Amino acid sequence: MKYSIWITAKGEELTMSQMTTKHIENCINMIERSRFENNRDLYEELPEPPLKTTVDYELYKPYLKIFKEELTRRENL
Repeated sequence: MKYSIWITAKGEELTMSQMTTKHIENCINMIERSRFENNRDLYEELPEPPLKTTVDYELYKPYLKIFKEELTRRENL
């Protein structure tokens, strides 16, 4: 998997620099919440209602570091 490219739900390929800050934040939230959604049976309560869109947390986990680095880079501009 190419972690420098994000593929949107519509199939569009974006580099991190092409994504808006809000889009990156939304992707981070989706990945982090997917960790709970994919393991519902392990938790008595989920931190938020289940998402309509979830991803395989373990597969998408490497994106978290890349997204957070991109946000930090933008903050330091």
